[in-house]
Amino acid sequence: MEHRYFSSAPGFQGKHSARKFEMPTPQLALKHLKLGNKRFVASSSIHHQMHNSRRRHFLYHQRPFAMVLCCSDSRVPAEIIFDCSLGDLFVVRTAGHALDASVLGTIEFGVEVLNVPLLVVLGHENCGAVAAAILTYNQDRNTRVEKHGRTAIESILEGIYPAIQQCGSTEPQAVMEANVLNTARMVMELPSVRSGLETGKLRIAQAAYSLKSGVVRFLAE
Repeated sequence: MEHRYFSSAPGFQGKHSARKFEMPTPQLALKHLKLGNKRFVASSSIHHQMHNSRRRHFLYHQRPFAMVLCCSDSRVPAEIIFDCSLGDLFVVRTAGHALDASVLGTIEFGVEVLNVPLLVVLGHENCGAVAAAILTYNQDRNTRVEKHGRTAIESILEGIYPAIQQCGSTEPQAVMEANVLNTARMVMELPSVRSGLETGKLRIAQAAYSLKSGVVRFLAE
């Protein structure tokens, strides 16, 4: 049976070795992240130090138990807010967790090659990309100026417009959460992701992070 190497968190101890663990179910992977966030919020993180033995263990392979698609904001480092160790998470970060071909390809790699059982789409409060999208959305709607070319940043912001339209609000928190749900829906259209969901080998969770409290709140549960 294939084993995976995890951090020494409660609930992941193996029967025969303290350093080898089976790849968890999607449900157990989600539980592990929730417990890690609780430790982070309580200032009782156990993975603030990365030892040489941990680094050497992953010289020639990686075996993350979850993938996190999140914003590039420097205040939202997934490994820290979920109190995970080196090698635990496969993290994909773009401003406003924007999707493009390279991001979608990276997600497919995580699902098809690394066989991660859990994908978390994570937004956060006070997101600069969301705030800028709301501002430009209102400006574009009011001026109705036809654009003949988009900058790379504009492409990111316009990708958030559907969330503004779907939630029917320009309130930042509402738009951020709608953007998380919308991103998750688009990711679910990938054939490998859809297949994993249908077989139960993969789960997608949507979440929002509070900069003030440090709490990760899972949506649509």
